[in-house]
Amino acid sequence: MSVQQDHVVTAEQVRPLSNLENRLAGLIYLNGETIAYLAIFLVAILTRFWDLGARVMSHDESLHTRYSWNLYHGDGFAHTPLMHGPLLFHITALMYLLFGDNDFSARIYPAVLGVGVVMIPLLMRRWLGRTGALAASFLFLISPLILYYSRYIRHDIPAILFALIMALCTWRYIEDRENKYLVILAAAQACLYASKEVSFIYIAIFGSFLTLFFVTRLLEISWNSRTLYIIFTSAVLLTVLSLSALGIVTISQKTGSPTLSAGETQAPPEPGLDTAGGAGTSQPLEIANRIILGLLAMSVTTATVSVLIGQWRNLRLFPEMDVMVVMGSLILPMLSPFLVHALGHNPLDETPEGIQFSLLVTLPIVAVSVLAGLIWGIRPPARRTVTIPSTLENSSQAGSDLDQPLTLSEEVEIRPDLLDWVQAFFTNRWWAIGGIFWLIFIFFFTTMFTNGAGLGTGVVGSLGYWLEQQGVKRGGQPTYYYVLLMVPMYEFLPLILSLVASVIGIKAGVSKLFQRSSRVLEM
Repeated sequence: MSVQQDHVVTAEQVRPLSNLENRLAGLIYLNGETIAYLAIFLVAILTRFWDLGARVMSHDESLHTRYSWNLYHGDGFAHTPLMHGPLLFHITALMYLLFGDNDFSARIYPAVLGVGVVMIPLLMRRWLGRTGALAASFLFLISPLILYYSRYIRHDIPAILFALIMALCTWRYIEDRENKYLVILAAAQACLYASKEVSFIYIAIFGSFLTLFFVTRLLEISWNSRTLYIIFTSAVLLTVLSLSALGIVTISQKTGSPTLSAGETQAPPEPGLDTAGGAGTSQPLEIANRIILGLLAMSVTTATVSVLIGQWRNLRLFPEMDVMVVMGSLILPMLSPFLVHALGHNPLDETPEGIQFSLLVTLPIVAVSVLAGLIWGIRPPARRTVTIPSTLENSSQAGSDLDQPLTLSEEVEIRPDLLDWVQAFFTNRWWAIGGIFWLIFIFFFTTMFTNGAGLGTGVVGSLGYWLEQQGVKRGGQPTYYYVLLMVPMYEFLPLILSLVASVIGIKAGVSKLFQRSSRVLEM
């Protein structure tokens, strides 16, 4: 007589693709929010692609299309900082290859990324909220400047999109602590740098925000030493006051210097006269500037040392530190022109002596960058617990009537050996992070490994060129051109909302600061 066994059959065995079907069904299900995003997406495509090739090419667009066409035609491309990053030219050449060389295909790349800028708040609903993310997408959709540059073959829209991706990865990593977000962050930072040198400004913004976030968290957590906490708080306060004073002095120096229009040139100075406006005007500001810089350096150093002493064991618990190390270590080699310029040399000097000096300055900075990334990224191997057998040979000692020996086990902790550290070195998470960054960098700046000089123009030349351009002040627009004309005329709605949000945020921050100060005094 046979007995039939009952088998439990799961839904995955009957329908192996049930999970995929459920996800697709969730995409098909429409609610008010989904319909709103779908409408924004369709309008974004319509406004970015409608009659895209009709408008005549501007001066900048003509240069970008010409160099892209040269690359598409097989004449190659050599990166020059004058044309910003090389990514735009490679993608435009690819568009020519896929869709033909015409004005419409030349603008496909910024138009596609412009749609991405409109839709990326959809991925930020966790922090912006459902209403906030939808409002952000709508503001991106109707923004005159975003729309204009989405139909314009320049580097602006790619830079904006990659910066938004960096912000998204930063938020996700701070909450989830998954290394994949650091890898995507590194790739986005590489594409941002390969798009435009404004990446330095974006990274400075990210760094300042993360630093403020890190400082506020340090003010909230408990310190083992109350003295170190007071020193740290005082140093932070002095840093804020020094930065405020430095801004006032800088504005005063610029206000006191004569301004010229775009069509004017300054007369040569007479011998013996101070071109900065006289010794009586410039010397007090210069002295104040040096004193403030000294106070700033002292306060920052004091705050850093107090954190290293008081929170050294807890630094790895702050995910924002990981993000700052990744961004800082990857951008550090590109800051070498600052040091070259400070040492009295021109970063754009292409003579053998100039190239040799730039290499002597840049290569150690690259080594420091890699070393810092590796030290941060390594996971120290933990102690291993090993079971060691031990045998009792005497049966009477074992408390048994058996004549056979009794085998016991003992657990012993073993310190990591050389092989453990070698394995930790090769499994360092910085290899993937730094590898994806430098692979993208080398691929585009060397024009697909055909222009070795692109390594120099990318690492040293990019910032070096724009440091030289600071004295030229191309365009000659006055300061109020942006403050009183461009932003209020075109982007008045985000300006009004930003001012309101700033007032609310400052009020909340000041109230929290007073609450923390009162708690410290009560300790």
